[in-house]
Amino acid sequence: MSKVRTVPRTRRETFHRQVSKGATGKLCLPVYRETKLAHNASMLPEMQTYRKRRKSFNDPGHAHELTFSCYQRWPLLGKDRTRQWLIDALGNSRRRWNLELWAYVIMPEHVHILLCPREASYDMALILKAIKQPVSRNAVRYLRRHAPDWLTKLRVTLPSGRVQHRFWQPGGGYDRNIVHEKTAWACVGYIHDNPVRRGLVGLPTDWPWSSARWYEGMDDVVLSMDNCPPSPPMAGPRHRRV
Repeated sequence: MSKVRTVPRTRRETFHRQVSKGATGKLCLPVYRETKLAHNASMLPEMQTYRKRRKSFNDPGHAHELTFSCYQRWPLLGKDRTRQWLIDALGNSRRRWNLELWAYVIMPEHVHILLCPREASYDMALILKAIKQPVSRNAVRYLRRHAPDWLTKLRVTLPSGRVQHRFWQPGGGYDRNIVHEKTAWACVGYIHDNPVRRGLVGLPTDWPWSSARWYEGMDDVVLSMDNCPPSPPMAGPRHRRV
């Protein structure tokens, strides 16, 4: 049975930033190196999020909800070995690109991540590449040695004649800018509920390959988060959806 750690109120408060006056309901994230947010209320649309596919908007202070899938939706993330490669890539990417990881889940054939770049200037395309490319390279290297038959399934020939092996589905996946705290917390709940909706486990914390256990203060987590979304709607368990 997992050991549950009591989370002191002071630590809980440390994880949450306060929303500035006049910006109720919107994320007000610090942009480091003494820069300011490039947007203001008049520049934001009435909707709570920007929705798009295969295109990223690198707006300062915005969080990003990312979804990307394995090639042909095959369960290439079905082994702990492959999941650990992704965990390692997430850890390296947040250090290299100065990111805050807020939530994640690794499913057998796709991934959800909620993160927030700390820098005023960033490029989500490069961040995604830093997360996905090491996994793909490790997988190809492993399959070449241990399962060459599987490697042929990932083989594609480009119009130029160049041969590639694809671990990830082409197209870049889904990237949504998050600008409201309520939306950010809803993303956390949606991400953690993925294995339950699939029927893989009974509770979000039963699935070790997500941040659900970290939000519950458990010790046995494979990857700790840097923070929670700002200003939770109410006190209580950190996994609470809004």
